[in-house]
Amino acid sequence: MKGDPPERAYAGLFLEYRVKIPILGWTPWLTEIKYVEEGYSFVDEQKVGPYKLWLHRHCLEEVKGGTKMTDEIRYQMPFGPLGAIAHLLFVRRTLRRIFDYRREKLDELFPQSQ
Repeated sequence: MKGDPPERAYAGLFLEYRVKIPILGWTPWLTEIKYVEEGYSFVDEQKVGPYKLWLHRHCLEEVKGGTKMTDEIRYQMPFGPLGAIAHLLFVRRTLRRIFDYRREKLDELFPQSQ
């Protein structure tokens, strides 16, 4: 991400990243925060990036001992059959690793109280 992360998400906020894609190298990824329900959820949408479609809803829910965060993601690969092959070979697995890593880091930063 370029610059410092924002202190809070708000509708209309643009976030710019660079992501590494196997074989193709680094590519820009620009997302826009489309909707924010303060304290409950927000949605980001890819404007420029590696996917044909990317909509990502982050949901927050108060639970005993803290906050539960879940993700709802809708995405489509570009390039028709080639994109489908790339999805099967590495995209699906890469996304799983990214979200598993984020879960681990969040659990480290915000351990659940017993």
